[in-house]
Amino acid sequence: MSGPRDILDEFEQQKRAPRYREVAVALGMVIEDRATGFCGDVVKLSTEAVTLRDRSGGHRHFRYKPGGFLIAGKPVSLIRPPDNVIREPKITNSGSVASARSPVARVAAASRIWVEGKHDAELVEHVWGDDLRELGIVVEPLHGIDHLVEATLEFGPSPERRLGVLVDHLVAGSKERRLADAAMSGQRHVLVRLLAPGAATGAVERRHLRGLGGRPVHVLAAPAESCSVVR
Repeated sequence: MSGPRDILDEFEQQKRAPRYREVAVALGMVIEDRATGFCGDVVKLSTEAVTLRDRSGGHRHFRYKPGGFLIAGKPVSLIRPPDNVIREPKITNSGSVASARSPVARVAAASRIWVEGKHDAELVEHVWGDDLRELGIVVEPLHGIDHLVEATLEFGPSPERRLGVLVDHLVAGSKERRLADAAMSGQRHVLVRLLAPGAATGAVERRHLRGLGGRPVHVLAAPAESCSVVR
């Protein structure tokens, strides 16, 4: 039979335990639970647990534990927020959680989103403006897509310089569909999607695209017949 545990032995074990970087948890952070591999953005905080939302919109709650989470692939210990800073998250028009950080001036990213005209740009600003500003992604009107192929070649898409194009009337056999197919032909970093009218009323599919900016971005819903293949 083993004797009583020595408090000095417990102290030595604690000293030998690995130490993890401490990170103050905040709404909107993207983290992964090490034990389960569940990954998502923080949508709710308490002094006991953190709630994550994954790509499909599922929610799970995880208690704080030393080294229990991953941020950018590195194990960390999340610091519990004080009671006086816990509040309901602010939701943007796209359905994402607004960053808890104060907005700061950001240098524009190399990637771009193109739309056909001014009204389309206003629609994107209304729905995704907060998300795109945080990522530094600029939305530019094309004033028509007749020269989409030439403009795409001139832009020169690359892994660091991705291009998203939102187009109306993207249906089989249409001029817009033929131009979209031609613009994506041979291009690995171009995405052409239908600009969904339902987005104006908030009928937006919550879906993550890890492309522009390297972080989850909510993108427009598109029917199955739209041209939506990422090459």
